[in-house]
Amino acid sequence: MNSGKKVLVAGYPKSGNTWLGYMVSYLLGAKYIDLHAPDSKVTLQKEILKLIDGSVLHKTEYEQVCKTHNRYNFLQDSNFNLESYDKVIFIVRDPRDVAVSDYFFKYYNVPVATNKPEKILTYRPWMVRKLVWKMNLLRTARNWTFHTISWRTFEGKCLIRYEDLKKDSLGALQSICNYLNVPCEMEILQDALRLFDFEKLSGGRKPGEEYQTAFFRKGVIGDYENYFDVIDKRIMNWYAADEMKSLGYKI
Repeated sequence: MNSGKKVLVAGYPKSGNTWLGYMVSYLLGAKYIDLHAPDSKVTLQKEILKLIDGSVLHKTEYEQVCKTHNRYNFLQDSNFNLESYDKVIFIVRDPRDVAVSDYFFKYYNVPVATNKPEKILTYRPWMVRKLVWKMNLLRTARNWTFHTISWRTFEGKCLIRYEDLKKDSLGALQSICNYLNVPCEMEILQDALRLFDFEKLSGGRKPGEEYQTAFFRKGVIGDYENYFDVIDKRIMNWYAADEMKSLGYKI
């Protein structure tokens, strides 16, 4: 019988939180919940949604997999009951790729809920787009650093790099299963990777095939090289170099 244990998946926005949360939810037979928007559905594909609603046949002792973008210290200072979570998985991604992904998500995407077309920058003058890019980069570099430092102080977590999840998905999921003390059944692991790969989540696109306004935009590593100039790299390094180095990212 399900004893109601919960897993918290934490990470800065656009770091692969949703992808990882979906896979962990499926592996555990637990319900996936986005704590920032519990009723929202990133994808309307029914075949995807039914895999993360806790109704799959393979059950474990875990009941919920919840996603948050909040910093650890913010959760401590709020009414959020972190102690109600039995395990915490922290996913981190190269902040340079985060900045690119975040830029396109924020300024080339029209949220269904608000329907604000002014967020679309496609037809804005080049200088406007450049200014918005620099401002977003500065904000991402600063906030990613604070966010990462905050969660790295939390003991007992499982730290997963997005890049490792992409390069060795099976190995990363096996390490997560070991951390959660659940069986690493190869068939279920492979099913999770197959059912939630980029092509299925993006509606049929291959990794690298870009659709700028999509939630799952491109799904590749190192895309920042196509966008960063020398000044961009200096801005990011000013704020994030120490944390990037400690996490194994090349400067």
